[in-house]
Order: sequence, then C-alpha cells, then structure tokens
Amino acid sequence: MRLLRKPILLVFILLLTGCASRFTRIEQPNTAFERPGYTVHSPKQDGWVYAKYENPGEHVILFGKPQKEVDHTLYASVKEIPSFAKFEKPEDFLDFQKKASKIGNDPRRYNYLDEQLTLEHTFGDYTVAYYVKAEDHGAVQSSGAPFLVMETYAYYFIHPSIPNLMVNIIYSERAKNGELPDNFKSTALEFVNGITLKNK
Repeated sequence: MRLLRKPILLVFILLLTGCASRFTRIEQPNTAFERPGYTVHSPKQDGWVYAKYENPGEHVILFGKPQKEVDHTLYASVKEIPSFAKFEKPEDFLDFQKKASKIGNDPRRYNYLDEQLTLEHTFGDYTVAYYVKAEDHGAVQSSGAPFLVMETYAYYFIHPSIPNLMVNIIYSERAKNGELPDNFKSTALEFVNGITLKNK
C-alpha cells in the first residue's frame, strides 16, 4: 500500500510547489466529481484545488490545500487501479494489503508510531481500512525541523460491481510535531466516506 501512497504524495508536492498551474481551484466545497464506477465529493472546507491525471490503465483525482508553511502538506486523492488478482475471501485481500504495506518501507525515513489495517464493509466485503501515524525524517520541504509527523487515513477496496477495479481513497496531512489538528480522523473520514458507488 505504501507503494501506492508515496508516489501520490510526491506528485502532489511537486505539482503544488513547482507546477501549481496544473491545479484548478474548487469554487464550491463538496463539489461532485463523476467517474463511471463512483461519485466522489471534494473536501467540504474552502481553499482546496484539484488536478486529474492518467497513467496507463489508471485514473487519479488529486485534491490539495495550499498551506502557509512550507512544511505543512494536506492532500486527498482517489485512484483507480486495474487489478486482476483473485481472492477467495476478504481475509485474503487483507493479507495481500498487509504484505504490500511492507514493501518499500524504509525505516531510515519513517518511524511508525501507529499502523492499523482492518477489514470493513464500507465499500463491500473486500474493503480494507488503513490508518498510519509516522515520523517522516526525510521530508524534502521541511524548514529545519528534525522530522515531520504524518497522518494518513485510507480505504482500499475492490469495486463490488466492477471486479477488475481496485480503488484507493487517501486523506493525508503532514506538519511539524504537535501541529496536526486534533480532528484529523473525523475530517479524513468525512472525505473517504463521501464516495458513492455506482452499479455497472
């Protein structure tokens, strides 16, 4: 799972700091974005921007909120990933995500304070909820802090009516130690639960 999350965060940072023109301001909070398999709403707060981009077989809607501090990043995304893996039961999908979460983990950069992967039924039986809180000791945009603290809440699920489609929903914030908001989880859940699935 970190293989999917980190590149999106890197793309967000690069676009927002170097190519901000690729983003479009969201004039109305909670704006609906339509996809063939679902509808996702932008975050409900003011000041967000968005961008869409395509990779072969993938589609990403990326939301960002520019911050005053260079070492404070806030982003959310919905990514579609073609998946042809077959799982006999939801527990197999959970095991798959647990194994994926270990790939590419560099302990020299990330010190994980909390990490949880659990099965849920929010988007069907094959839904894994993911929460992590970590110290990031390699943030390139840090303004002298020894590390930044990152919190991420995400869902990974196989679309119940499009079996070859995996969807990844992420809400993530990173800031200096002690500067992340206390209501992070409730705000993150508000976003990730704001997606409505469509029957194909």
